[in-house]
Amino acid sequence: VSTRGISPQDVRVEPQDLDKFVDLAPYLNPSPYVVQADTSLSKVYTLFRQLGLRHMVVVPKAKEVVGILTRKDLLPSILEQKFPDLVAAHSTRENVYNLKQRPSTSKNKIGSIE
Repeated sequence: VSTRGISPQDVRVEPQDLDKFVDLAPYLNPSPYVVQADTSLSKVYTLFRQLGLRHMVVVPKAKEVVGILTRKDLLPSILEQKFPDLVAAHSTRENVYNLKQRPSTSKNKIGSIE
């Protein structure tokens, strides 16, 4: 029963409605926070509090490893080798950001770019 007192049995579905669907993709998070079913309650509570989450997906305990990431995998030199286009685009955005944030040496113009 929902918070409005509606249960699934209260919804009438006509035969012609069975072929219809609702696309919820625009409303879904493509990469939600996930915990395994055996995660401790204290860990889950901490994640909710620290990340400000309202929902979390619980999945069965994984039976096989599909990949492992290390800190080294995220080093700029490694990322540049594996994803040169992505790193170049990020560097360009970062340089523009740094230019905007550079302190001004002019006393008359606060935050100006020189």
